[in-house]
Amino acid sequence: LVIPEFPRPQLLLPGRMAWTGVTGGRNRRGILVYADREYRLRALRQPRKADPQHFLGVEVEGQVRFNVLAVWAKPDSQSKSYVGSLLKALDLYEEMFAPELTVVAGDLNRNALFGRTGKGHEDFVDRLKGRGLISAYHAFTGAAQGDESEPTFQHLGSRHGSYHIDYCFIPKKWAGRLANVEVGPVKGWRRLSDHAPLVVDVNLS
Repeated sequence: LVIPEFPRPQLLLPGRMAWTGVTGGRNRRGILVYADREYRLRALRQPRKADPQHFLGVEVEGQVRFNVLAVWAKPDSQSKSYVGSLLKALDLYEEMFAPELTVVAGDLNRNALFGRTGKGHEDFVDRLKGRGLISAYHAFTGAAQGDESEPTFQHLGSRHGSYHIDYCFIPKKWAGRLANVEVGPVKGWRRLSDHAPLVVDVNLS
């Protein structure tokens, strides 16, 4: 379970939860990764120049051993853009992708339809493809990038501005094991968040 924009939990269960983020100032949020009882997780060492609030690498052990790069994309002081921060993260976390199985999941804050940054989104997707990863939603539904029928985000207080900006990229070899991919209804979750959950069910047994 990957939850971006999450404040630091009062209690972190060893082997079940990992969190990174900012604990001081006004924006005291980060990313939480949670594993159920069938799995154990361990936070990986952050690369020296990584953004500690918006990227978290973890190792997951269970029926299958794999890595997860949890994402809450935000521009940083160097890249100045959402896509720039994502592409930079792929370089910084390069060791996570080979030879291990890796999942990239979270809030990318991007879509292929987003104006000048649309091409950047495609570059990010292509970079992941080159590392053997595919979008679970698009593989399961057959939709093209930018042609999603189910939004994962809606601006609070707005009737407009619904977008598909949350993703889960899985190893291509798992594509045949996808049992289901669904997006929770945005309206049903608005009391809790402006994002709806993206649920990916992969049969790893």
